[in-house]
Amino acid sequence: YWTTRSTLVASGENYFSALIDGRWKAPLDEDGFIFIDRNGKYFEPILDYLRNGSWRCPSHLDEAQLLEEAQFYAIDVNVTK
Repeated sequence: YWTTRSTLVASGENYFSALIDGRWKAPLDEDGFIFIDRNGKYFEPILDYLRNGSWRCPSHLDEAQLLEEAQFYAIDVNVTK
């Protein structure tokens, strides 16, 4: 995934803000991009949430697992049903 720093920290302090400000050392790929070894299909809706602030779990994903992934990234998700 390609995104901006501002998108990654749109929800405030989280996993990405710690990487960006240097509190955590980020593993880099051969091109110098941050490498995060997580399941991409669960990252896509999290990235959408960071972009627009609206939580939506796609029907092909398990919401509990998606929320666990958001928790890994220390992103406080506002789930409304």
